[in-house]
Amino acid sequence: MAKFSFMAMIVIVLPLSSITFGCAAPSIRDLETDRVFWEHRFATSGILDKATEVSHLSYVGSCDVAGTNLYVFDLRQTIAGMSAPRGMNYVVVIREDGSLHSKVRYIDQRPLRCSGNQVALFGNLDVLIGEEYRSGDALVLNEKEIVGVASTSPQTAR
Repeated sequence: MAKFSFMAMIVIVLPLSSITFGCAAPSIRDLETDRVFWEHRFATSGILDKATEVSHLSYVGSCDVAGTNLYVFDLRQTIAGMSAPRGMNYVVVIREDGSLHSKVRYIDQRPLRCSGNQVALFGNLDVLIGEEYRSGDALVLNEKEIVGVASTSPQTAR
């Protein structure tokens, strides 16, 4: 009886090990190609400062604004040739056609995710809206620009 149950286990385990799942991760080569593509796009469209090097570029997500997608990136540029790297961090929003929608500098309020027309941030960020600075932990976007900030949690509202 023990021999039969052992054989049954092998028969069950082997078919399960050959199952493939449809959520394959992109290859490292694909990710690097995308990064090179976007870095080149940023350089040719004037988004990057020529005196700096890109030390971090990541895709955060896309915001759906009035039926169009806006692509959100986290960008860190460091001053080229410095022995102690100093740099600037930006939330960069790109339109579907690849043109710059907006670029907001931040210190440590990294963009976390996109939801609808908002970009959630790690902490509060002061943003100049019109002639007034407003503070919040989410950027609110429309088709043309950043139109406001929102406080999405009671702990970060001030």
